[in-house]
Amino acid sequence: MRKLAIPLMFSLGMTVSATAIAQTYMHVENVGETATYLINDVQVMTFSATDLNVAINSGTAPYAMNDVVKIIFDDIASVNENVHAPTVAVYPNPSSGIFTLDVMNGSSDNVTIDVFNVVGSRISTDAYTSSGGLLSKTIDISGSADGIYIVRIGNGKNVITRKIVKR
Repeated sequence: MRKLAIPLMFSLGMTVSATAIAQTYMHVENVGETATYLINDVQVMTFSATDLNVAINSGTAPYAMNDVVKIIFDDIASVNENVHAPTVAVYPNPSSGIFTLDVMNGSSDNVTIDVFNVVGSRISTDAYTSSGGLLSKTIDISGSADGIYIVRIGNGKNVITRKIVKR
């Protein structure tokens, strides 16, 4: 029996698909308990910063992300990660307002970078053409107030968000 353990290090925008064998089970290890679902009954799993929701044929099983330790899939034949999803690094974080954003884009697409404040107002937006390699850009929010900002990176197929802190 092959197992796939996911220690909850998903990136937003990451898509993982798996080929399951007939009686594959998904186990959600929660603080103090483990819930088991027949994979054919799982319709979709949604992740947010605070919640994991598993939609199954009989309803939805909600979990607080702080309580979920890991997710294990039994009898997985193969796993394919979405190679078109960009990987993103933002540094230094926190900073005084000047950040470097490195985007490794798996395809030659337009990349849009938006920065939002905590109330959802867009404070900057830029669009770049990626050649399928590393795109390194400087984000300058030094003229903005200290606080938490959200950087949204999209390539037309996927969207990834990162939190940055300006001090």
